[in-house]
Amino acid sequence: MRIVRYLLTFTALVLILGVGSFFVVREALLYWGTQSLVESLRSLKESATSGLFEIECARKTGGTGFEVTSDPVTVQLRFLSSEEYVLEAVCAGFPQSPILIKQQTLPPFITKVPGTSGFIWEELHQSGVELAVFSQLEKQLSDISKFDLGFISKSRGIMVDDRVIVTRASVQPDLSAGPETSCEGYGYTCCNETAEMGAGSQITGLPSCPERCFAACVARPVVLSFNSNPFFDVKTRTVSIGSGETVEFRYVGSSTSNGLQAVVDFGDGKQGMAEGTQGSIVHNYTCNQAACAYPARIILRDAWGVESIDTPVSKITINVTGK
Repeated sequence: MRIVRYLLTFTALVLILGVGSFFVVREALLYWGTQSLVESLRSLKESATSGLFEIECARKTGGTGFEVTSDPVTVQLRFLSSEEYVLEAVCAGFPQSPILIKQQTLPPFITKVPGTSGFIWEELHQSGVELAVFSQLEKQLSDISKFDLGFISKSRGIMVDDRVIVTRASVQPDLSAGPETSCEGYGYTCCNETAEMGAGSQITGLPSCPERCFAACVARPVVLSFNSNPFFDVKTRTVSIGSGETVEFRYVGSSTSNGLQAVVDFGDGKQGMAEGTQGSIVHNYTCNQAACAYPARIILRDAWGVESIDTPVSKITINVTGK
């Protein structure tokens, strides 16, 4: 009994020390990440007051235009991803070709919370970001365990309010817009139009990803092949039959989810269904006119209701000669 008691006591002490050490390390990393970004902002402030980039911008414009421009140069800290960011000087009239001051990376295990893009060092301007520690670890463990492990990560807000650096528990929601950056710079993902469906918040109008920048992307089912018997013309994807004849549709699909369902719209107002990643459906076509054209298409739907999209591979036109 004494040995068992010693073992239990030792195990409890190890757990207490381990948990305590984890939270100490978490606080230390978050402080490191916060101070690292604050130092970058101080460097940005020095760049804004140095006057060097006014000269660079004057060279870029041939020495014209600054007489009527109150702020010929704007300095900004712009995120390229959740970990990487750049310090830049933007010349008035040349927003697409900023002058690179410095490129840096956040400390290990520190990431920017998605949704913001960085800081603009400008009078009366408010911008900010939120840094988080162990957020990726939390997501990975939550996905594996299927439990909410929100206690693992912790965040801290950093703001620039009228050229004053402020740190707080979180950033206020009504900030001015930060610098325009890529979809990845906002911490979002540019979803693949064919293979993915956007989920969560969306940012539109970005040059590199105007309509598909989302907080997350969900994998779509994909139609790998959609064939027919009689076989279709390869160039036009059309099948020619007589009224009263049947067409067998065969499909092969791919999905990361179980429970895949195939729905074939025969194009004449009727539908057929099949289950699984591959299968076949037979349909009889009739035509009461001289000729009819029925656009058949297939949609794959997974267990979560996510559907495949229309592509040339998912469509076949059935030309039916009337009686």
